[in-house]
Amino acid sequence: MPDDTKDHDATENSRSGKSLWGFLQVLSPFYRPYRFWLACILAAMAMQIAFEICLPLSLKYLIDEAIVPRNTERLVLILSLLAAAALVTTISLLGMDYAYAVLETGVLGDIRVRLFNHLQGLSMGFFSRWPVGDIMSRFGTDLASVEQAVTASLPCALYSLTGLLFGVALLFRIEWRLASIMVIWMTVSFFLARLLETRAARSNYAAKQEEGKVSALVQENLGAQAVIKGFGLQEIVRDRFVAQIGVLRRVKLRASLFNYVMQRIPQASSLTGGFVVVGIGAYLAYRGEMSVGDLVAFNGLLFGVTGHVGSLTWAVPLVLQATAGIARIEDILREQPRVQDPPDGLTLEGDRHDVRFRQVTFSYDGATPNLRGVELTIHKGQHVALVGPSGSGKSTVLNLLLRLYDPDSGEVSLGDVDLRRVRQDCLRRRIGVVFQESLLFNTTIRENIRMGKLDASLEEIERAATSAGVTDFADRLPDRLETVVGERGNRLSGGQRQRIGIARAILRDPGILALDEATSALDPATETAINATLRRVGQNRTVVSVTHRLASVVRADTIFVFDRGELTEAGRHEELLQKNGVYARLWEKQSGLALSADGESAAVSGDRLRDIPVLARLSQELLSEAAGMFVTESCPESREVVREGDAGDKFYIVVRGRLAVLKSMPSGETRQQAVMEIGDHFGEISLLSNVPRTATLRTITPCIFLTLSRSQFLGLLAKAPAVRADVESAMANRLERDRSAADGPAEPGRGDPSGERPEV
Repeated sequence: MPDDTKDHDATENSRSGKSLWGFLQVLSPFYRPYRFWLACILAAMAMQIAFEICLPLSLKYLIDEAIVPRNTERLVLILSLLAAAALVTTISLLGMDYAYAVLETGVLGDIRVRLFNHLQGLSMGFFSRWPVGDIMSRFGTDLASVEQAVTASLPCALYSLTGLLFGVALLFRIEWRLASIMVIWMTVSFFLARLLETRAARSNYAAKQEEGKVSALVQENLGAQAVIKGFGLQEIVRDRFVAQIGVLRRVKLRASLFNYVMQRIPQASSLTGGFVVVGIGAYLAYRGEMSVGDLVAFNGLLFGVTGHVGSLTWAVPLVLQATAGIARIEDILREQPRVQDPPDGLTLEGDRHDVRFRQVTFSYDGATPNLRGVELTIHKGQHVALVGPSGSGKSTVLNLLLRLYDPDSGEVSLGDVDLRRVRQDCLRRRIGVVFQESLLFNTTIRENIRMGKLDASLEEIERAATSAGVTDFADRLPDRLETVVGERGNRLSGGQRQRIGIARAILRDPGILALDEATSALDPATETAINATLRRVGQNRTVVSVTHRLASVVRADTIFVFDRGELTEAGRHEELLQKNGVYARLWEKQSGLALSADGESAAVSGDRLRDIPVLARLSQELLSEAAGMFVTESCPESREVVREGDAGDKFYIVVRGRLAVLKSMPSGETRQQAVMEIGDHFGEISLLSNVPRTATLRTITPCIFLTLSRSQFLGLLAKAPAVRADVESAMANRLERDRSAADGPAEPGRGDPSGERPEV
């Protein structure tokens, strides 16, 4: 089941045809708090329209009743009234400017606040489905078009439409025949323009969508500069960007053409219609059927009406663009979170409770189950670990415990209370969570710790900082806890950020401490120190740790082992090894690999190498010699280790970290097919021949490898010629199995504890 009740694409299609009336309907709630200022604007606008209409109408009376009969008193009276009206209108327009300023800043501010607040309440699934750049474009280009409509084009359209209606009414009063001709002419032109309105609205919406994709592409590019520069991908990303800009140009061209045509039809009609009406009016005045004053007044009003038509045709396309912007903003506002508090949400009594999963089934996408009938109990005060291959469901258990998602069926409870009956804020106050990457805000260390408990005293913050070891490094900084950490904490090391994250978690004195791969991105020395800190701060609390490093869970009270969404085993380390199941295979895969405390050098035993098919036929002596040939290599996060299509000449064993296996599809997209972890290996066939890599491997976390080159391996085989034929035969069989498996690729993110993977 998808996380939110509205599907992105369905919402997009349903809103893409929003009309001008729909635009006003969406904006009307934001105008309600400013009804007084809106009334002031409308009153001032009416006064301005009245003055502009009366000015050409006064020419009739000036000519027919003052100038022609030489009536001085009537001349002075009319001019005095015009002067007074001009003064009052000017004063009212100054007031209207102030009211406009209040209205536009208030409405736009309220839209931004509502949009931002709504995002805070949406469930995690929304953010996994929507690109960050696309969301940001709602705050950028979409709100800019709405702002243009609110501050300029919409008031202009309202003013022009009102002036047009009053002007036409007076034209009928002066000469109904000429006015009828003009109205019929304009009605036909506006009807033609109206036929294009829906297409124009859809085209503008499509243009906004493509602008959002461009923003998302730029966002992705800025966040991946290290990978782009490190692997020389500038040309590829330029081509992708140029292609996306090409799509945007085509869509924008269509939208612009519709906008311009809608603008030109009424404008051209009013100009040609005005010429016809002036000619007929002159003929009527020539025959004496109209007075000179009527003709002058009619023409003056006609030019005013024509001006209003021109202003209206300028404003309407801009308002149409704003309808696309408000439709895209409404796409988000219409999203509803799946995880919601019940009207009578409960508050939990006490801080220590057992955690129970009762027949829990859950799927992120509604198609592939991520958990199947999970039944487990975590007793209060226990230290438990959730382990298993990547994609096995262990992190999903933590997500359900934090109630970032609700189960599709079954129940997650604290004590005897179903979490769906508990208010989210109450639940999360009782859980302190440390993520794989402790995201910090661009403020001081003290304020980042305070995020764990906003009403914490200075003494509480100091105690948490000391317990987590933050003061050990903060005291060496010039501003100590008042040091600003920078964007995402980039002025601090990974270990320092994690310590702040731990301090933030324990500040609320939680009954449950949840650790989601809390040390996987750290170097070994820092990991050891952080683990010691976690053991210390975890005393007298329930600790739930998600990890793929089994060496860190041997002392856990209970280890829950997951595989393909099912809880397959549970027990202590020794008990699970005796069962010889998934845990034992994972442990065996990670055994025989050693890493120095500083992370600078790694080693593998000869016995461990015997588990690798391409090396299994070597003698014990050659295996020991091969173990000494492996070289330690490291790679930071989000870097490509090998690229699909590149020549392979090296074999890798993963000693630390996680990698994504990415495969190019015929459609051109890149799909993740698996995740490799500690003990996995790749590149066996490259030890025998220089064949292209069949997949790209990109690091998810910082990684450390042991590598063996083809020349070194061939040197080993040269010492045992009889073994080489066996090795080549075994590898040929392995490649044949991989070709068969290519017809049914592995599910994305699913690990394989057996170590059998398609050759890379």
